[in-house]
Amino acid sequence: MAQTIRFHYLFIFIVLIVSFCIGALYVVFEQHVVDLATLEQYNPGRPSILLDDAGNEWGRFELDRREPVTLEQIPRNLIHAFLAAEDWNFFSHPGISIKGIMRSILVNMYRGKKVQGASTITQQLVKLLFFNNKKTFKRKFKEQLYALLVERQFTKEQILQIYLNHVELGYGIYGVEAASQRFWGKFVSEISLDEAATLAGIVKATTTYYPPLCPLSAQRRRNIILYSMKKLGFISK
Repeated sequence: MAQTIRFHYLFIFIVLIVSFCIGALYVVFEQHVVDLATLEQYNPGRPSILLDDAGNEWGRFELDRREPVTLEQIPRNLIHAFLAAEDWNFFSHPGISIKGIMRSILVNMYRGKKVQGASTITQQLVKLLFFNNKKTFKRKFKEQLYALLVERQFTKEQILQIYLNHVELGYGIYGVEAASQRFWGKFVSEISLDEAATLAGIVKATTTYYPPLCPLSAQRRRNIILYSMKKLGFISK
């Protein structure tokens, strides 16, 4: 059984490498464009307001909460925390990480099951915008291709800003500004280093590391990210 599973991952590994080469050539020779204009001009919807018999506001609710901010409003510690947690090589890869893909497949082959992913921040953004959570080889390949296209059209700073404004941080909260206001009642520009690492830690599992409901697991995840930030030289040791 284990040998069959390892052979399966070996086959996927070979197909991924071949597919990547074909996809790279496709991107080079075909000038396709990924349209993110609607996202760049994103205007969060207004909340629904409940009125009493006298016409006074009684309450309001939102299906999801978003508070877009510019990259300049996001503290450097928070950017570094997300890079350490999700994609430390973000500013040097072309949208996908070949080493990460190879390492992920080899680890999965060794373990005989899927235990490690290889999504860059760009891939995560593409998945958030264009795909559902269905895990198929076809979807993964398209995700990688879209990531390459996005990287050709936008700067790293633009990609990072869109990502940080739309990343899911649990229970209908999207983006670092909305999460900062929800968890600590402050603007994202005011959060501490520990709070920055806590926010970055949620992405791995939004229910497991959600601070209000799982403070201990969120704290453990935060500490791992702080350690990674130190190793990467983002904060002094």
